Amino acid sequence: MWGAVGLSVIGAALGATYAATKLLARADRHRETPPSPDRRQPDAVRIVHRIATPDGAQLRVVETGLTTGRPLVLLHGVTLTAELWHNQLNDLADRFRVVALDWRGHGQSTVGRDGYGLEALASDVRLVLEHLDLRDAVLVGHSMGGMALMRFCADRQAMYRRVAKLVFVSTAAANVGTVGMSRVTRALTSVVRRRPSLAERLPLRAPGDLGYAFTRLSFGAKPSANWVDDARAMTDGMSPSVAGQSLVRLLDHDERATLRALDLPVLVLVGTHDLLTPEQQGREIADLVPGAKLVVFEGAGHMLMLERREQFNAELAAFARDR
Repeated sequence: MWGAVGLSVIGAALGATYAATKLLARADRHRETPPSPDRRQPDAVRIVHRIATPDGAQLRVVETGLTTGRPLVLLHGVTLTAELWHNQLNDLADRFRVVALDWRGHGQSTVGRDGYGLEALASDVRLVLEHLDLRDAVLVGHSMGGMALMRFCADRQAMYRRVAKLVFVSTAAANVGTVGMSRVTRALTSVVRRRPSLAERLPLRAPGDLGYAFTRLSFGAKPSANWVDDARAMTDGMSPSVAGQSLVRLLDHDERATLRALDLPVLVLVGTHDLLTPEQQGREIADLVPGAKLVVFEGAGHMLMLERREQFNAELAAFARDR
């Protein structure tokens, strides 16, 4: 009897969840993308670089803008690609030299013998800066990209030779996988820590409206369906094995000591509705770095460059222009 009742409850819960995800997707798809004053402008001319790493990977790097402008180097989060920065590659090209890369194993970049992990990504940052001979650069790290940027900053000699300023977007100094997560997710994280091979089996994709709902968790209130679809397409285009291995290597991230030692100008951007790296994690970064500036985007989620395009670009441009 209780078994039948239990199955009925589970079935009802699943049915309610399915109905809710369909309603959520339908509501977003009826909401137009907020207009942009430069939406009718043509895309900026892109230069694509293919950079070979010492361990046999190949990195795809996209560049737009002024060759004489201050470099902005844009580093995306896990399971995404350089296309996350599509707006910034266009919007800021008239003032800066804008560079974005696909992390190894993401987009059109391959992995290499050193595999995944923040140390490998930090090495890739150094390589891109040197290969393109970027100097006086502003490095912008989103989510995992921000964590890789912190790891890069631990190499003070490499950092000070090429970098003028740092921007941390929707990211964390430490304790990834603990803040803002449910007990179930924390338990899963604990298991994956003990058995990293399980990361390759994480259910990072889901079909239909359920997959849409999962991706939508990265956004704040009332996102455009186009933004969610674009982010989902980036994740769906990635190997589940690479995605899982990339994620599990973030679990032991802790660069608080590195941040305390920074003496470069730092800008921290975070949304109040960020479920993945909540507002308090952005505030922690700002507290750790002497003199850091914190900007909080009310109602925004994890994808500030999409959700708050004009405000995000204005904050980034003003910070980068200030010598």
